[in-house]
Amino acid sequence: MVCCFATFVLTDCHPVSVKPPSSLEMFTLLWIFTVILEEMRQIWNHEQYSAWYKVQSWWGNAWNKFDAAMYLCFILAFILRLVCSVQNFWLAIMTYSISLAVFILRTLHFFYVAKYTGPKVIMIGKMVRDIQFFIMIFMVVLVSFGIITQANLFPNSELEWQLLKKIVYLPYWQLYGELFLDNMEGKEPSSCTTEVLLYNNGTLPRCPESNALVPLVLAIYMVFTNILLINLVIAMFSDTFQKVHANSVLVWKFYRYSLVYEYYERPFLIPPLIIINHLYRILQILIRKREFCTNRKCCKKIMTDSNAFQMESCSEAITDNPKNQSLKKSWIKS
Repeated sequence: MVCCFATFVLTDCHPVSVKPPSSLEMFTLLWIFTVILEEMRQIWNHEQYSAWYKVQSWWGNAWNKFDAAMYLCFILAFILRLVCSVQNFWLAIMTYSISLAVFILRTLHFFYVAKYTGPKVIMIGKMVRDIQFFIMIFMVVLVSFGIITQANLFPNSELEWQLLKKIVYLPYWQLYGELFLDNMEGKEPSSCTTEVLLYNNGTLPRCPESNALVPLVLAIYMVFTNILLINLVIAMFSDTFQKVHANSVLVWKFYRYSLVYEYYERPFLIPPLIIINHLYRILQILIRKREFCTNRKCCKKIMTDSNAFQMESCSEAITDNPKNQSLKKSWIKS
């Protein structure tokens, strides 16, 4: 399925006005539809009685969140490919590619079965939680430094959405060693201008102004991020690795059991053939409901013509049928 999905996204994805959806795309759409039905069946089969608690229990699994993101992206991409024009069709391709990437990342779940790679996937998941705290601290430092550099290198900038990008663009890439020293020191490249009219109408980019404060703040920013924050997150990763590695066998067995149990409860047919199993289950439910309704009418008739002993005999007759045992309570309440 990954090959089919990737093939039509990379080679055969065109607007409807140019070319109708390919057979690979329709096959992938059918596959996604049957998988969504299977997810709905899993939600319905949860032990909780309330529908809200069933959804909450299903959402508590991190891999189910991956599934939800993939399904939403795919449905949105299919809608966009039907309504977008040729000029805006890049939106559909972009959304398709995101859903494909999420689906490929979802296959990491199967590494739980392996004894050595399973704990590594668990470590990655826990390290992602660790890096969230690093990102929050880093964003505070990044925005503060970005405002200093933007205000001093390009004073009196126009109020626009691009200004937000300019604030975070340079500090973010400087974290990885791209310092942009020419801009930081205010050296004018040959392809820029200081004329307000020229850089406002987009003819030439604006030249940065020279300011002694900016290189000094850059030095402090590099020390704080590349030395302090990076080593902090490395220490957090090391602590997480040691905790998981110390109980790697136990953790692997637990997650492997959860994966095996999940697929044990699923139908034996694979998507999109799984739709056959869903239709069979629906047919079984309808047959059981019809049998129960028939037996219930029979019992009501006996109750009007006979005494309570006959009612008890009819109740026993219904419960003797294994298919009707689950419906006994609802009959008694009525």
